[in-house]
Amino acid sequence: MLPVLQRQSLLANRPDAGPLGFGLLDGRGVPDRFIETFPLHEDAFEVTLASDGYLSAAEHLAQAEQELGASLRADPLRIGAHPSTKGLAPGATSFDDRTYIRVHRSADDPLAAT
Repeated sequence: MLPVLQRQSLLANRPDAGPLGFGLLDGRGVPDRFIETFPLHEDAFEVTLASDGYLSAAEHLAQAEQELGASLRADPLRIGAHPSTKGLAPGATSFDDRTYIRVHRSADDPLAAT
């Protein structure tokens, strides 16, 4: 696995990389092939995004952390229900970096009408 992990960056942001290619936010342009867009209903006032270090984009950060914590306690090596290329290292709180963003737009936001 280590040789594959060492070379995985060769597949990042390469539209010609076949089924193993992937998009990566690293300062380079991300090809359209790797960008997903999701239309929001005009009544949507909140959006939550979470990186792959979480199991889900839960409604609240505490919930996302609880889900992740329970999963890590059940499978610290990440070989069961949520397999990964690395497990939980001694003294670490997670197996991966993670980002959680929740954006709320007010009902009187001028963009809400557009």
